[in-house]
Amino acid sequence: MENNQRYKELKYEGKTYTQKYQINEILLKNKMNWFLDCEVENARIEIVKDTLIFNGGVFYNGVWEYGVIRDGDIRNISFQNGVIYNGTFKKIKMEKGIVFGGTFLRGDVLFADIRGGDFKDVNISNNVNQTEKEEKPAQPVQVPVQTQSGQTQAQPVQVQGEVQNQDAKQIQSQVQERYIKKFGSFINESVRIDINESVKSISVRADEIADEINDIRNEVEDWQNDSEVNTLLDELENINYEYDSEKWQAVKI
Repeated sequence: MENNQRYKELKYEGKTYTQKYQINEILLKNKMNWFLDCEVENARIEIVKDTLIFNGGVFYNGVWEYGVIRDGDIRNISFQNGVIYNGTFKKIKMEKGIVFGGTFLRGDVLFADIRGGDFKDVNISNNVNQTEKEEKPAQPVQVPVQTQSGQTQAQPVQVQGEVQNQDAKQIQSQVQERYIKKFGSFINESVRIDINESVKSISVRADEIADEINDIRNEVEDWQNDSEVNTLLDELENINYEYDSEKWQAVKI
């Protein structure tokens, strides 16, 4: 894999970058240096709201710490956290995250919210939350119906599939809304942690300054109470007095 084939492009703040050194600098600036350790080829990536997005290319090997994978040929990945929308994953170890789609040939999923995707030879932990994506055959469902006499009877009603009176757009909007709320909570928590760390730093610095001021005060008090210093000051005052007297005598003569 040649160096000039590592990246195909990086989209960042309305601009598109293709030079490797420029892309590496931007990744370092955004504290995404972990991606520099990943082996990739022809990677099409972008950064949106401090989140790395992998849009396409070959991901040979590496640890994905956080972000979004929209598509790509993923050969061997340790997926720590984030969202997967599509792609072919030949080997994956998924710690946690959300899966909306993709083909997963083999690997392990430890903690995740699976809402789509095709899983082949993949070990899925009991800690994984899976949402049914297949449409179930029509089955009669008993629902309560109230008669004119006021009695409640069970009446069979045919329900087609999992969802009744809800189209695909409504389902998609609900899924997107749930993800946006989770992502918003993550951003708010990050901001709260940054503010708390800043307040702690300011408080520690204030305590250090207070200690320095107390040290200076103690030094001044020690200096004022020092008998040798006071003796020197008295001698200096006498010398000034004698000098002034001699000068006065000289003027009189």
